[in-house]
Amino acid sequence: MAKKANTELIYNCVTLKKDVEKGNIEKENLIITVGIIEKEQTFYIKGIDTFIEIAQQLPQYQFLIIGLNQEKLAHLLKNLPANINIKGKIPHEELIAYYQKGKIYCQLSRIESFGIALAEAMYFGCIPIVTNVGGLPEIVCDKTLVVNRNFDLIRTTIDKIFKKASEPNIDFSEIIYSRFSFKQRSYFIHKFIAQIL
Repeated sequence: MAKKANTELIYNCVTLKKDVEKGNIEKENLIITVGIIEKEQTFYIKGIDTFIEIAQQLPQYQFLIIGLNQEKLAHLLKNLPANINIKGKIPHEELIAYYQKGKIYCQLSRIESFGIALAEAMYFGCIPIVTNVGGLPEIVCDKTLVVNRNFDLIRTTIDKIFKKASEPNIDFSEIIYSRFSFKQRSYFIHKFIAQIL
């Protein structure tokens, strides 16, 4: 990038369906992570190994991985704990149903940019726990939910949320709607174009 280039950060967006019920659905003791995971490299980039390790350490809670190809990655999925379930690719409407039921959404990536699944999960009321990489902390907007890749810290953060010892008093849905909607992205793109014309 040229030093004097006229640049501005404009965030990605998520398509928010106002006709989909967000509230009044009872949350379950369910921890979710989502990604298109078909290669070993992606498995580790998305921190699925960390997610599985955390599930092993917290057998009292249910964990769910969505989007993982079990046939291609069977060699990485041996001796899974009983409290972890895996689903392959599913239709977006079905994914929304899991967001609505899930209490916590984990994005424990080693590398990540924006995190569409994270934003969608927050919009549907999931409490996010993310690693301190890329753009993930900017989406979450709560430092207490941004963790280093430390098993004890991640496990403790999850446990405290379920025990309501440190459940954040934040409307995550409103954060996503106000900062990362299509309307917001369109507004800033048009504003930037108008400035340079």
